[in-house]
Amino acid sequence: MGFQSFEDIHAWQETRNFLGWLRIVCERPNVRRDWSWIDQIRRATLSIMSNIAEGNDAQTNAEFVQFLGYAKRSANEARSQLYYALDAGYVSQEEWQTWVDVTKKIASQLHNLIRYLRMHSDDPRSLGYKQSAPQLTCNVQRATNEWESEKDNILASII
Repeated sequence: MGFQSFEDIHAWQETRNFLGWLRIVCERPNVRRDWSWIDQIRRATLSIMSNIAEGNDAQTNAEFVQFLGYAKRSANEARSQLYYALDAGYVSQEEWQTWVDVTKKIASQLHNLIRYLRMHSDDPRSLGYKQSAPQLTCNVQRATNEWESEKDNILASII
């Protein structure tokens, strides 16, 4: 599928960078007092990372897609919280634009990964543990061949 662990997924990496920036913002004197906003945006951002990680361990593509959907919704929630940060004067217009663009990119990456997984419902992940080894090997090879032929287009839309 192009990644071995959740840490290899670009949306997870982007979210981790976003969380690092949030830590800095949350230490600003004018922000520190707003515990409810800090808690809300941190929980939304952590939810993106956590759902990507949890979904990556799913046994089926459908289950993975479900968790990626939660992560995508959390990315939109985090983006919405950035509007509050701008309006409250917690971030500059330039910071706001940069991180709004990042949250849009995360949501887009997740959307594209969801689309890919839905298109490849016969991927070995979705076969579960009921398949015999020879059939699984055949499907792994087919999925690998399909991935090799499509990965440039898909990765370009995810990255």
